[in-house]
Amino acid sequence: MLLIGSTATTLLGLTGCGGGGGSSSGGGSISVDQSAAISDLVVNPSGSSTTLQFTVTDPNQKAQLIEVEFSENRGGSYGPATLQGQPTNSFSIPPGGGTFVVEWSHGVDIGGDPQGDLVLRVTPIEASSGALGDRGHTPVFGVGGNTSPVTDAVSTPTGIQGGSIPFTCFIRDGQSDAVGILLEYSLDGGIQWLPGTLAAESATTFPTSPEGTECEVLWDAESDAPNTSSAVTRVRITPVDLVAGSPGVSDAFQVHLYRPAIDSITLGAIPGSMNGSLPYTNSNGVPATFHLRVPTVGAEFSIETSAATGGAAVDPSSLLVRCDQDLPGLPAGTDLASLFEAGGGALRWTVAEEQALPVGMLTLTARIWDDYGNSSPPKEFTVEAHPGSASNHPFDWEDSWYLDFHADHFTIAASGSTNIEVGSALGANGIPDFIEDLRIVGLQSVSPLPAAEAIGSNALLHELVTEEIVGRLRELFGGDFDGGTPGFAQNLTFSLDPAGTTSSIRVGGDDVNPGFALGRAAFDHRNATANQNATEALGVFTTNLIEFYGNSFYFRQRFGALMPGIGTPAGEHALDPIVLAPSFDRLAYGNTAAQNDRYDDLWVAIEAWGRGVSVILAHEIGHSIGLCTNGAPPSGLFGGATSAEFAGTYTTPYHIDTPGNNLMAAALSFTSALVVGYGGYRFNELNEAYLRQWHLLGN
Repeated sequence: MLLIGSTATTLLGLTGCGGGGGSSSGGGSISVDQSAAISDLVVNPSGSSTTLQFTVTDPNQKAQLIEVEFSENRGGSYGPATLQGQPTNSFSIPPGGGTFVVEWSHGVDIGGDPQGDLVLRVTPIEASSGALGDRGHTPVFGVGGNTSPVTDAVSTPTGIQGGSIPFTCFIRDGQSDAVGILLEYSLDGGIQWLPGTLAAESATTFPTSPEGTECEVLWDAESDAPNTSSAVTRVRITPVDLVAGSPGVSDAFQVHLYRPAIDSITLGAIPGSMNGSLPYTNSNGVPATFHLRVPTVGAEFSIETSAATGGAAVDPSSLLVRCDQDLPGLPAGTDLASLFEAGGGALRWTVAEEQALPVGMLTLTARIWDDYGNSSPPKEFTVEAHPGSASNHPFDWEDSWYLDFHADHFTIAASGSTNIEVGSALGANGIPDFIEDLRIVGLQSVSPLPAAEAIGSNALLHELVTEEIVGRLRELFGGDFDGGTPGFAQNLTFSLDPAGTTSSIRVGGDDVNPGFALGRAAFDHRNATANQNATEALGVFTTNLIEFYGNSFYFRQRFGALMPGIGTPAGEHALDPIVLAPSFDRLAYGNTAAQNDRYDDLWVAIEAWGRGVSVILAHEIGHSIGLCTNGAPPSGLFGGATSAEFAGTYTTPYHIDTPGNNLMAAALSFTSALVVGYGGYRFNELNEAYLRQWHLLGN
């Protein structure tokens, strides 16, 4: 007999009622799409049948088909349940839901043997559309008498263990019931036991037999006892059917559960504070989210990892990287680790044409394991992939910059020795402004010695100084000194010859505006056009550099031996014709100490001037190729983002001051320009990614 209770019927003492509440005894709940749901499931086995009571909640007021299924392996698999008085395992109910009671003929479906691993599943199906609602499941129950399961012979791992640890055991049960597992662990040799967690990849239901069945259980040790080490760890495994059975216990073994880390997954080397992984505080004082924009081809993703303090070494071959979007031939979720190559302390992937990213938002997720099997927590990185085009790529065209050291806009002179005073007046005087500035620091001479003049000391010094400046400029943009290796932007080059160049900037002379600005250049968003920064209002103002720093300790330390009135200008010292000659070898055995000292004085000044001027040049050229566009990515490069947590004092419109000596801060220091290596001036990681065209600016 099929018994169905509804809002108008009372059966077995149960009064039907509309609507539904929360779940109990394994019941379901209403889903977010407001489909029909099953809840409040109760079973009552008796003889050869089981009474099942459940509630249907139907917010859409649609007629439903109710399907009932049974499992005799704790929900591992299901078959259609035989319902009394009904030819199939499903029946219709009218709109509105209610509380219902049915009889499952378990004797027909599973026979008469005792069994302790049963589950019933009830599924609502919308009659008009066939859409599945939220299923409900009963707790595990049994029919007939029950024998408790027993665990025998739990294995003991050898060596140091970590991560998810496997155990082999034998589980026997007189009724061959499928069983669940209660896993416990002890870090003190079995004195205190703590509840353990099965690893996500572990089975949760295990078959048994009266003779015993071999089972493998995976303990998620790194989650249960992180940052723990114990040489007397033990695991206890208790099988459960209707009740907990007899446990088995391993012998003592050693765990070392210090987890490695994915320190960063990012674009290039951009830190999390600037790559969209973390919000920044905007001008309104509100945390704001943002994201980077990458081309579909050519961007470099990098992953940095580290072992835990006191932990095992990271296993680079264990890297796992997944993307939530399809790549060509690589469906979403495919492991992309083989695309990453080790280099420079990181694992890097430069996206090739055959791996072109799909247009739109995408997320990479990475994990890695150490030699003991401990896994890092997953780390995510989300970007927007954008089609590459000339309008998006700032260096799709060859932008060759002429460094103009020959401009003559001012008349410049200096006086004094203890305190240098520099004066300038707007108006050409036939002498390049840069030459007049070099005379003040002693790298040019108004009256060189005849022997020095004979070797062309002034021209030679001018060549050495300008080559030093352009070489250091190439280095700041990521290339090598001689220009043989391209910089960050391969189509961005620098030349001392105007022939064939596209853009220009003058070097030398003063600023037409009062103050101590070291340079000024036109701003060009995304480097859309060539730029000419050669007027008296634009360029690099080396006169101001001398006015501001000329009497400082570090400036005098580099130039004091050459500055007029303090030292001897280049070309006026008796040793200059010798040490400036191309044939002079600083390392030659026959040199005198005086010769080497004079050579060193000259080159200390040349290098200092080259480093100081190149830093200003890099900053001003940076403006004319798009640094630093205001606002957050993808439309900006954090120019003017004064409220951002990483923004320093010298953040102003079109400038960003980030940790370290950032070339695009609003103030530059001559002393800092002399620092060599990573501590010296450099483009921050976001600006470098822009120069490399790994990050594209929006409109």
